Amino acid sequence: MNATEKTLWILKRLAEPPYSMTLTELAEELGLARSGLYKTLTQMAEEQFLLRHPDTKRYSLGPVLFRLGNLYKSRERLWDVAVPVMERLREETGESVALGILEGAYVVLVDIVESSQDLRVSGRAGRKYPLNLGALGKVAGAFLPEERRDALLRDFSLTASTPYSIADPGALRREYAAIRARGYALSSEESTLGSCGIAAPVFDESGRFKASLALGVPAVRFAAELREPWAERVVEAARMISRQLGFQGA
Repeated sequence: MNATEKTLWILKRLAEPPYSMTLTELAEELGLARSGLYKTLTQMAEEQFLLRHPDTKRYSLGPVLFRLGNLYKSRERLWDVAVPVMERLREETGESVALGILEGAYVVLVDIVESSQDLRVSGRAGRKYPLNLGALGKVAGAFLPEERRDALLRDFSLTASTPYSIADPGALRREYAAIRARGYALSSEESTLGSCGIAAPVFDESGRFKASLALGVPAVRFAAELREPWAERVVEAARMISRQLGFQGA
């Protein structure tokens, strides 16, 4: 049994009754020497994957797993709520609809409901969008708390993917202000040539930014007269998701 298999076995075993075990009990059940297992348990406890109770010397699952479990539960709830709304928005507009969540200085695409049209905006889960590129990224940057937004602008270099990208911090701050004022972000080929978008923020029950909801439109169909009606639909869809997540704001 290699180190990874050993670690996974320990996590699975402590997720079952009696939920806490001593080094000796784990070693006997796993069929390993106490000395070899002790090092693994110590490392897992140092990283807070496990807790070692000083009185009983028993190991149990640690706070890192609790946080990961809550994060998984939160994201599952987001998807359950968002996907039907995304599908409805796609039917209303005929365009692709994407959902992204904040990971550090990036928005990560977690789901996309693609248009059925031959020419459409596509994407793959896991793609990262910097907070200065595209509607998905810019709407997240705009609705972050000011202190965190300023830290990101200070600590991360802004890159340009196309001639239309915003890579100047001053210009980006002005763009963020405009996005907050109107409630949504517009992007015209800023992240990828030929691809445009409109994105609105999703908020959690505490009123904090939760996700970016975006309509992806090929540049040839991003007509000026359609942008405002589409933006209204995207904003309303994001509000609907936010309300179902418990947000009580406007």
